[in-house]
Amino acid sequence: MSSAVHRPLLGSILIHLLLFSILALIYQPINRIVDWNLIEVDLLPGSQKRSSIRRRRVTPVRQLKLTLPDPSTPMLASAPVPPPTVKTRQFQPLLSLTPNSTSLTVSDIPLGTADTTIGPITQAEKQQKAAVEIRRVRPIVRSVKRPPPQLSIRTPAADLPLMTSSDLVLAKIGRHIVATTSKQKLDLVFIIDASQSMKNDIESVRLHLTQMTDLLEENGIDFTVGIVAFRDHQGFSVVGWDFEITAQTKSILKIKKALKKIRCRGSEKAKDALIQAANEVQFRPQTARRFILVTDEYATGEASTQQVLAVLNRKQISVDVLGRDEHFQRTLSRQCQGIWLPISSLRY
Repeated sequence: MSSAVHRPLLGSILIHLLLFSILALIYQPINRIVDWNLIEVDLLPGSQKRSSIRRRRVTPVRQLKLTLPDPSTPMLASAPVPPPTVKTRQFQPLLSLTPNSTSLTVSDIPLGTADTTIGPITQAEKQQKAAVEIRRVRPIVRSVKRPPPQLSIRTPAADLPLMTSSDLVLAKIGRHIVATTSKQKLDLVFIIDASQSMKNDIESVRLHLTQMTDLLEENGIDFTVGIVAFRDHQGFSVVGWDFEITAQTKSILKIKKALKKIRCRGSEKAKDALIQAANEVQFRPQTARRFILVTDEYATGEASTQQVLAVLNRKQISVDVLGRDEHFQRTLSRQCQGIWLPISSLRY
């Protein structure tokens, strides 16, 4: 090995030895006293295993030296406590007896079903026991269920405030039908807008339908009820959702079930639905025909107002409207011997 390499190597070794010596002097081990009694050890069951147990160093707690008093030292004498005072009160019976009854003792009061008296019981003692006998009486509360108001042509105006506005609007249509129908046979069809915003209005018609049908029955009209639900959306016509007909029936229960099953979706075209309903609904022969249009939107569609009126007049169909305040709907009810009422009447 040449001297050029030998000298730097020796210098490097000397420098490292010097550094190790300095570190050894600085980091000298400190002898600490460990109290093995204060080491905490976690004991684990055999099913659990740990790779290693960690020991924590705990600083021993200083023990407090308690000094007991000297027995020879005299203790302070406590002040005498006065005995409690008891106020005596004269016993007063809570039960009031009849004026002619004598005073009773504890043995005279019946306790449960056992008899505590000794000897034969006289008639006076039986009356005294009956006087002090306590019975738990449960009050009888009778529930009063007021029947729904029945409205007829002869119903006085004073009874109208008992009904809600939803009852009144359908009852008003029923009174108008009774007043304007000359025949005793009637086919009634609800033309219902089944768009997305009509769910609550359809439910209101279902709940208050009997206010109108009861009037028809009371006046002896032979009527049937049907439903036409119309809606408009792209693709509804392919699956038959744009126009659904519930056949005429005399069962109000079936009509209520059909109203509950109507699914509200899409938009509407009321003008086209009126023409289609006039052509497709099957009416009985020799009957009065009547539509009730229920919608919360302005009437739209491909047909014009004159075309709708011409078809309805040719089919001899009267039309009542529960809808919006617009020219078409008011003209429809006026030209077809019906009445117009706001759709908001069903919501309050």
